Amino acid sequence: MTATAKNKESKLKHTSTSFIAVLALVVSVIAAIPPFLSLNKDQAEIYYSITTSGITIPAAMDSEKVRKILSNNQIPTDTLRLEFINQGNAEAKETKISIRVYGKILSATFEPKASTNPIWVSLPSINVDANPNHLQFSTENLAIGQPVQMDIAYERDKAGQPEIQVFQNGKPANRVRTVYSVEPWSPLKVFKIPLIVLAVGIGLVVLWALGIVINNNENLQKAFVEMASKFAKEVINGIYPFGRF
Repeated sequence: MTATAKNKESKLKHTSTSFIAVLALVVSVIAAIPPFLSLNKDQAEIYYSITTSGITIPAAMDSEKVRKILSNNQIPTDTLRLEFINQGNAEAKETKISIRVYGKILSATFEPKASTNPIWVSLPSINVDANPNHLQFSTENLAIGQPVQMDIAYERDKAGQPEIQVFQNGKPANRVRTVYSVEPWSPLKVFKIPLIVLAVGIGLVVLWALGIVINNNENLQKAFVEMASKFAKEVINGIYPFGRF
């Protein structure tokens, strides 16, 4: 290969590295635009979790008779706990909640109790007699970082899981395993995805540049092939230790 051809090949490789670097930067900038615009907006972000439990009637017992006894004594067969929290950067003006169960709701209580009039949220009075199997209500002015707990006890009359809907600002809230695991709002959290994209892009640039350096040096090529061979053998021996290479 002539010196001119080598120079052209080298320039082409450097150009490809630059292209990957620029592409990673462009993708990161595009991904960062929505979070950047959201920094100037006050926006609530509702997260909620659901926990259910119920009485299991042994097969040896008359389930209908047991349920009748429980019903006559106003003893619930199932319970539902709904917890929600605002982890945005502004209070939630209104959070709409719909809860439908397969059966009759016996009680529904908040923690904190609505009667205590907590200053960080406005809770409604719940009338379970108006619609025994369906509650629909709204909470207002939920402050940042303050969890609300709602416990519902009901008498189930057929199989099926409760149907829960939580909406805030016209969009569904985020369901999580537990609201206490949700991180508070922060600029770092907002830019998490763009930063990950940028880190992946930089990693690709480094790997591509390393590949070019190794490809242009015969000694490095031999060392890389030898290292890759040893690494592959160790991986195989680790996965299948009974027939070591």
